[in-house]
Amino acid sequence: MGTTSRRNVADLQKDDGSILHLYQELIRLRKETPAFHSGDYAPLRSRNDLLLYERFTAGERFIVALNLSHEVRRIDLADGGNIALSTHLDRKNIAVVGSLLLRPDEGVIIRRGDPNGCSPLLNKTENG
Repeated sequence: MGTTSRRNVADLQKDDGSILHLYQELIRLRKETPAFHSGDYAPLRSRNDLLLYERFTAGERFIVALNLSHEVRRIDLADGGNIALSTHLDRKNIAVVGSLLLRPDEGVIIRRGDPNGCSPLLNKTENG
């Protein structure tokens, strides 16, 4: 029958970029953030294989941006924010000022508001 590659929980726990760690971060964010567990939802204008929506309460606002393509896409943010989570698990607490490049098949959660205190976002490639 040949060899098969299996991924089990023990393997996923060792891999900081695994789907298990992504799910754990998403669950943590939902539990800790009122905008995600009891806030309002508002769809945002989406085009070019992007899906954008906002989750918010009176005290906090988040944009969820999903790149549904296999190519880099750009989103523009008028008032900036900072990345709370990326599906690649490698961008967190990074300031977003003006625009953000989403990698192929990447999703990000962006906390809206003043991005002060966050690392500057560096976009080294521009294909979208």
